[in-house]
Amino acid sequence: MVEASHGKLAPVDHSQLRFASIVGSHANQAARAFVAGLEHKDPAVTMGGKLSLDKLAMVDPQWHKCITKGLEWLVISQDVWLQFPDFALLAQTAGNAAGQIAAAEHEIQLAKKVNMAIAGFLRRTGKESVCYVDISQEILRSRPPHANSVPGIFTFVLKFGGGIQLDSFMAKSEHYIVTHGHPTRSIGGEIWAALAMDCKGKDQHVVFRHMLLKLAFCGHERCLTQGDVKRALGGKELATKVAQAEALRLQPASSKPSASQGSFLEACYALFRFEIGNLLRWDGGLDS
Repeated sequence: MVEASHGKLAPVDHSQLRFASIVGSHANQAARAFVAGLEHKDPAVTMGGKLSLDKLAMVDPQWHKCITKGLEWLVISQDVWLQFPDFALLAQTAGNAAGQIAAAEHEIQLAKKVNMAIAGFLRRTGKESVCYVDISQEILRSRPPHANSVPGIFTFVLKFGGGIQLDSFMAKSEHYIVTHGHPTRSIGGEIWAALAMDCKGKDQHVVFRHMLLKLAFCGHERCLTQGDVKRALGGKELATKVAQAEALRLQPASSKPSASQGSFLEACYALFRFEIGNLLRWDGGLDS
């Protein structure tokens, strides 16, 4: 994650790691960013474009003291987690309660919450399948404003999320949307449900579904409709272009695209935006 942040997160010295924070992780990361002197745009706390502890001391003396003198942390033995596997999640939920009350949960946050709830249910029960009613109460307890989207989110995450690992489809899409798109946007339960619809044949085009998800959250407002998604996943006229888009997306990072394609990202963007995205919007075919 640190490597993927391109200098936005402080480096980690693994030899110094002793504990894992389950509450206060964001404050911890912010403190470490000041210690590392990372680049930042806020002139109030930077010198030469980098975070400065000296400037922070003038703006927020108490926070400066916490960073330089240290903080008191409550350390929980791993035996507690081994005995109560849900303790960490409960502690995180309690720690984030005030923030969740003040800030509404958005659909991408709900998708992550659903993903974790599915994994937690399967782990607790030992079952191999999960239904919406099994986790809905846990998800809706906080009364999210986009509750109507939760059934569609659940179906998409269950069928095409790929689990909770950092390299899963859902985790990668979430990371991309948060860093490059509009994570607070709502695309609606209809689009989530459409993204979860089955395709004819064995190939369910999971990669392309996540490309569409990223487009919905990273493109302009309402750039994707329910009809667009259904046409893309169910229409024969796009089958070849969907396969081409997925082939580019799955191309090894080490392989070099041809000179006519330009860079890999440019080729992928051009194919997806103009040959897929625009075809969804207008009739007339690729040659129009």
